[in-house]
Amino acid sequence: MLLVVNAGSSSLKVALFDGLTQVRKGQGGALGPSDHKAALEQLLADGFA
Repeated sequence: MLLVVNAGSSSLKVALFDGLTQVRKGQGGALGPSDHKAALEQLLADGFA
């Protein structure tokens, strides 16, 4: 499994891959870089819901 995180200036996107196949994705919504850690923790807690 591989977790890919794209932390842009206004959003946080994550994707979970099993080999070359994406099995889950999620987005933390519109937020600033200072909120990325909290958004990632929430996405992981929610199971990318």
